[in-house]
Amino acid sequence: MVVNNNLTKLTEDNKLRTSSEITLNGETKYIIVVNGDVNCDGEIDFIKDIIRANNYRLGMVELSIPQILAADVNSNGKIEFIQDIIAINNFRLGLIKSL
Repeated sequence: MVVNNNLTKLTEDNKLRTSSEITLNGETKYIIVVNGDVNCDGEIDFIKDIIRANNYRLGMVELSIPQILAADVNSNGKIEFIQDIIAINNFRLGLIKSL
């Protein structure tokens, strides 16, 4: 994805999602990480994100580096059940306002 310098549009559906790429001035490339958006669809939900993060934690699936960073919401370098996965679920349920 290439974005112009005024950053008015990031995606066709205006969702910021994990693994979206932004290139500025044709040179500088940024890869977006959205806390909790483990499956890179721009939404945080139970089956696609929480279960996937937990399955990675258990060694059942592989994740890309941006996906791992999206699952590690407390940014301590590991995906933990209580600190990360429960936090994603609490955000999804509206119990906390941000990740």
